[in-house]
Amino acid sequence: MLWNPFNDPRLPDPFRTIRVLQGGLDQLLATPTTGTTPPITVYSKDDGCLVRALVPGLAPNDIELEVDGDELSIAGHWPDEPDAEVLARHSERPSGRFVRNLRLPFEVDASRVVARMERGVLEIELFRTPEKKAHRIEVQTDSSRSH
Repeated sequence: MLWNPFNDPRLPDPFRTIRVLQGGLDQLLATPTTGTTPPITVYSKDDGCLVRALVPGLAPNDIELEVDGDELSIAGHWPDEPDAEVLARHSERPSGRFVRNLRLPFEVDASRVVARMERGVLEIELFRTPEKKAHRIEVQTDSSRSH
């Protein structure tokens, strides 16, 4: 009988690492993702920026937007699928509550924010606060002061 290293109990199993990786991968794929935040793109403009977020399956009233100074908060709730635990072996669709906070490089004029949604894409236009004009200050000398 020929010696076969794969059947020798004294040697480590050469495929053990592969089986451990396969088990981890199976577990990862079997676990549905929850609470995933929507992917966003931020476009810079001279007077502010445009934020686009992908939110398929959500209605406008499922989304909460808030602006505070230089921070934008996008929150919402992905709907749970009916009987997802029974039917789904693998799911990549997000579910549950999400919150996404963005810090912008400028203060936002909250009165001018425009948000619209079409075909699962949320667009938020954010404008900079109006710049305060500089005031010229005259430097006085002792002789220019009047008492």
